[in-house]
Amino acid sequence: MTDSIGPSRSRSLPLSLFLAIRPSQWTKNLIVFAALPFAVKLFDAPSVGRSLAAFIIFCALSGVVYLVNDIADRDSDRRHPLKRNRPIASGDLPVSTAAAAATAIAAVALLAAYALGWRFFAVGASYLVLQVLCDAQRVVGLGRGLADHADRADLAERLPHG
Repeated sequence: MTDSIGPSRSRSLPLSLFLAIRPSQWTKNLIVFAALPFAVKLFDAPSVGRSLAAFIIFCALSGVVYLVNDIADRDSDRRHPLKRNRPIASGDLPVSTAAAAATAIAAVALLAAYALGWRFFAVGASYLVLQVLCDAQRVVGLGRGLADHADRADLAERLPHG
């Protein structure tokens, strides 16, 4: 994988990588803390610690998904007035570096997920695989997606026959 444009180097490599994993989106992962008050574990240190670990793991996994997505979309992002400033599209973060970082972050996050238990690992791995497959499907042009096909099949069943 190579970039067709040279790096702009308006940002440092570490800063570019940090921005590419989109920390501004991590607030979505705060949902893992929602169970604590309902389980009456809000002040239970081990439960809070496991929730914090789950939060960090999902931030890492979602960062991997953003890296993979930005690698896949880099050419179209370069033509977009706002997305062209993203680290990969702008050339500040080389594709090879982004791919290596995504692989390393995914490996560490999945190992950490396994340390929390095989069920959490299964959830984290499933999330990562599904998100990456959605990107791969879009990139290779496999159509509109399984959900769209299911919706069309459901619609076909509800249409009057005659």
